[in-house]
Amino acid sequence: MFLTTDKGIKYQQNMSGRSVAAITLRAKKNSIEMLIPLMPQVHALLPMVQLGHVYVVEELSEEAAEPNLEI
Repeated sequence: MFLTTDKGIKYQQNMSGRSVAAITLRAKKNSIEMLIPLMPQVHALLPMVQLGHVYVVEELSEEAAEPNLEI
């Protein structure tokens, strides 16, 4: 599994059948200060990650109670 901030990875790479999964981090900026708060969502996602898939973890909006874990 690898973490990336490349928002186009799921369009650029065919992950199907690969022995790796990708998690794309989406934040307002790709600074470490903006990405660190996403780590609890990444940690929660890890048990569900399946090889060959790309997942997206993004900032919680102020009105959202649940993280947005787009697959």
